[in-house]
Amino acid sequence: MLIKFSFLIVIATVQLFLIGIYISIIRINNISTSHSPNTQFTSKLQGNSKDESPKVFVQVGKDIFVYSAFLDVRQGRFVRIVGIIVDETYRKPGELLCNIAGTKAKATFHRSRESHSLEYAAVLISCEIPMTVSTDLLAKNGLLLEGHESQSLRNELNIQVKIPTKKTQGTGDLKIGVCVPPLFGNISPMKLIEFIEVTKIVGASHFIFYNYEIHDSLMRVLNMYVNLGDITMKPWKHNFTKSQIWYYGQSASIWDCLLDNMYAFDYIAFNDIDEFIVPRKMHTWQGMIQALLRQKQMLDRTIIAAFEFNSYIFKESSNNPRVTTNHYLQLTTITSNMRTEASDAIRSKVIINPRKVFELQIHHLGQGLGPEDEAVRISDSYAAVHHYRQQPQGHSKAR
Repeated sequence: MLIKFSFLIVIATVQLFLIGIYISIIRINNISTSHSPNTQFTSKLQGNSKDESPKVFVQVGKDIFVYSAFLDVRQGRFVRIVGIIVDETYRKPGELLCNIAGTKAKATFHRSRESHSLEYAAVLISCEIPMTVSTDLLAKNGLLLEGHESQSLRNELNIQVKIPTKKTQGTGDLKIGVCVPPLFGNISPMKLIEFIEVTKIVGASHFIFYNYEIHDSLMRVLNMYVNLGDITMKPWKHNFTKSQIWYYGQSASIWDCLLDNMYAFDYIAFNDIDEFIVPRKMHTWQGMIQALLRQKQMLDRTIIAAFEFNSYIFKESSNNPRVTTNHYLQLTTITSNMRTEASDAIRSKVIINPRKVFELQIHHLGQGLGPEDEAVRISDSYAAVHHYRQQPQGHSKAR
């Protein structure tokens, strides 16, 4: 399997070489980079169906902050609002009322179960839409979130609601998007290019990235891919510290990406830039999913909300001659050929049907949209996650 995967990497290397030339041109011509404004909680929440105008978290009540809002008609008619809320073990948050065309109802809160006992957690706020309110009226006027006067910093806030466009069902290959957690830190441009190009080879149609804080050289690469139409960039700036919320609010970005793209793709993969979901019996995700759906135990494809894949950790071999012999072959997916003996079912990654998922956790399906919508654990013989990071000594072998 690794031989076949390495062969695909050689193809990607050619693409990397061409992209490297393009990046050099960008640097020579000193093309300016657009940045998301470092706006804070008091900035206006915007809803633009085209995206990607600056969006930030806006405080709407006591310890309640919102990022985006979407119409959800997968089961009933709701406005789903993605946000962050204080954990009740610390203090009780405020309450919100949904005002849709003059009809008021109490908002309901569904907190992420992955707060890791920190002060804040991702939350999905739901407002049921009255039968008398049309989709056109909702798109035009949005909704008002009203807080109790004694506990809200804003008595009311108008929320623009994005209306997802349903894709036309075609007869061609499955369209598969990739949602990537918020980017931060000193990420190598080559590492990002490797992730995008290799993932495109195995089946990715489009990528959605969230920018928390990255340097200029990486932004140039991302802007290049935006111009090529391969990726969508969304700003993700907030004031929460690492001691207040888990992994820069990753769970909230998962909800946003799921709801924003529930009709844009047939399936969506959720993984980080050092992780690759590698099919082992087929060449692409599309072929793998179609084969899995054909299996007898999966004939009723209406119940499959998510495919979960076990993970192997890979690290670089210290005596690998390819590390120093060729600059363009110094790719993590080629030089890291030592992996853990056994796969890890805890740190799995998922590919979901976004029309059947209510909550997705970082490594597993949290909750299907209906009681019959469940996750399917995929055998390592079909596919596995290649996770390229360091792990403790004594747990790896050459493959």
